[in-house]
Amino acid sequence: MLCQRPERDFPYLGEVSPLLEEGLLIPFYVDGEAVGTIWVISHNESRRFDAEDLRVMTNLATFAAAAYQTLLTCADGSDAATYGDVRSGRCGVVAASPQTGANDP
Repeated sequence: MLCQRPERDFPYLGEVSPLLEEGLLIPFYVDGEAVGTIWVISHNESRRFDAEDLRVMTNLATFAAAAYQTLLTCADGSDAATYGDVRSGRCGVVAASPQTGANDP
């Protein structure tokens, strides 16, 4: 969803300075249910979102949905998944160090 002057629909954003010119909202889904939304905001009226922005953010939303689903799957196997469980790979998630690319438990 693309919003121009998003404070019209979300009045609490009217307090943000500088004012928001555009907002690109990308929901993400797990099992057909919306579980979150990625917000991308522009404060510059000369910079408008385009099809490439939508493509990149849609890909990010797909990744976010997969990450959220993984967290839910991990939580199903125990009382609660913790950040440590996910980071260490105990939930089937491999964390890579940005410096080495190797597992970083």
